[in-house]
Amino acid sequence: MGEIGYITMGQSPSSDYYSSERLGLPLIQGNADMNNRLQIVRVYTSSITKSCDEGDIILSVRAPVGAVGKSIMRSCIGRGVCSIKSNNDFLYQYLLYMESFNMWSTYSTGSTFDSINSQKLYNICISYPANENEQCKIASCLSSVDDTINAYAEKAALLGQYKKGLMQRMFVNVETPYYDVSTGNGEPIGTPRCDVSTGNGEPIETPRCDVSTNGQTNVK
Repeated sequence: MGEIGYITMGQSPSSDYYSSERLGLPLIQGNADMNNRLQIVRVYTSSITKSCDEGDIILSVRAPVGAVGKSIMRSCIGRGVCSIKSNNDFLYQYLLYMESFNMWSTYSTGSTFDSINSQKLYNICISYPANENEQCKIASCLSSVDDTINAYAEKAALLGQYKKGLMQRMFVNVETPYYDVSTGNGEPIGTPRCDVSTGNGEPIETPRCDVSTNGQTNVK
């Protein structure tokens, strides 16, 4: 890996220099600082130990090993991650491949939690085309699939919110039907109330409930 990417292992600054204000640089400590493959900013540090640049690959090297993302700005990196610079996205896609097929268990060590050191990272064997144009073509193809997946995920999230809105409009006034049967002639003296709404809230059907003397209910 060291042949096609420049690896910088993270080093955690003292927590005395942490801040929720914009003092120093954002700190990427581990997988918790990544979401949907991109860096999220939770804390800043004014003590810059090791840093990464915008667009660098961020690889988790401690519990779990192998989670992959990208930085969105120049940041300080803690010991839970490393940053990797490469000429194109081929290495990024290859690391996603390793994560997807759980290939990191071969390289990670640790009795309490998994980790991987810089030497093992440098020496991981990666098959890659010598021609950089070929690398770019492979990366471009896989990146376009990623874009499609992300677009569908966004649509699915919007549809989920839309359905929640529909349910709130349709079910907000629905009451549970109740049955009050007299002991005399078996005629119901309570009237079940059912409100089945359309999208605009107007009732389109009122179910009729016939409660017989033997306790069985026929709904029409």
